[in-house]
Amino acid sequence: MSQPYAIPRPLVRLNQWTILVSVILTWITGVFWILAIPLVANLLGVLCNFNPIIRVGKLFLKKAQSAYIPEDAQQQKFNFFQQKSPTSLSGEMNAGLSYFSAGIQNIR
Repeated sequence: MSQPYAIPRPLVRLNQWTILVSVILTWITGVFWILAIPLVANLLGVLCNFNPIIRVGKLFLKKAQSAYIPEDAQQQKFNFFQQKSPTSLSGEMNAGLSYFSAGIQNIR
């Protein structure tokens, strides 16, 4: 029986931090295209099994990949689709509408 493909936990955390930092930068700058960076990277990871964030992060691992706590790659793909489901997107749009309807101006 073959071992399922696993991603070392530091690389998963790097991907999560990239998402968080892109959201924070979008809030600060008002440039919404920053959100395309993690979106495109994760779509490439799901569709083509090539995530540029993970690939670059591999260069900075200090130990062998097998020495880190593994995260299941299929679970990561499932989590991405679950987070980007239509229900999730409509929730994000409703949150954005309530944000702007509260009278808070967009910083540009």
